[in-house]
Amino acid sequence: RLGAEERERRERVGEVLRLLSLGPGSRVADVGSGLGFYTVALARTVGETGRVFAVDIDEAVLAELRRRASDGRLPQIEAVLGAPNDPRLAPGSLDAALIVNSYHEMPSHRSILEHLRAALRPGGRLMLIEPYSEERRREPREEQVKRHQIAPDLLEAELREAGFQIVQRTDAFVQNPEGGGLESLVLAARPAGAARTAPKAK
Repeated sequence: RLGAEERERRERVGEVLRLLSLGPGSRVADVGSGLGFYTVALARTVGETGRVFAVDIDEAVLAELRRRASDGRLPQIEAVLGAPNDPRLAPGSLDAALIVNSYHEMPSHRSILEHLRAALRPGGRLMLIEPYSEERRREPREEQVKRHQIAPDLLEAELREAGFQIVQRTDAFVQNPEGGGLESLVLAARPAGAARTAPKAK
């Protein structure tokens, strides 16, 4: 728990939860959840009346996450086996979605954003938190991704292209003094308007 508290402080988890505008009963997805560090934080925020969809493409990871959710008595967590191009979330079902340090690993990122836009309710929020390098932020996207990085300029452009409105962008949201790395935060929202059907998986 002490290690988790230090990570929560370093990664400003409280600020992440505040910006997602979550509360008891909210429905949110943690896309690229891994073992569920953010999933658990989200679950505590939405409470037993809420729902957290932990999406990953690795069934073994999800099995461990299910065990942790059961041990932690967090029935509001639902593990979802996603596809590389589709998080498999129901249209219009979410108040918010979060992707932390995983978006740059998604080769079908355009399809993922399209599906997430469809899964969000009008006004629903999508937050991307990703590592980047000041020295390499102007390099081509493929060169950055090879280094497991992606600049906030690219995140903002791709979110806009997918039909999102940008709510907030903080380039140096997390600073790691030991490794010298930076992580940006880009918060977007699905515009209010008519519901949109989910795109077909490509």
